Amino acid sequence: MSRRVFERIGKSAKPVTVCFLGLEAGDLPPNARPAATQMAAVEDAAGKAVEPDPAAERAAREASAALEPERKWIRGLYAGGPTR
Repeated sequence: MSRRVFERIGKSAKPVTVCFLGLEAGDLPPNARPAATQMAAVEDAAGKAVEPDPAAERAAREASAALEPERKWIRGLYAGGPTR
């Protein structure tokens, strides 16, 4: 999936912040900036420090706790728009 996303990013004239956890930054197109964490991606895109949203953190913890024991991951692709 990352290859297809990177192909689209590479066609854009705009700078793009990318946060694929565990991905090597050398795999990115020239207009993409890597972010090691989701918060780093938000701050890079915003151009400033951002305080975490307690309600979003609580919702993420609750969703994670509600998973069946054999499930370990919540996966998603976030692409643009407000973070709050």
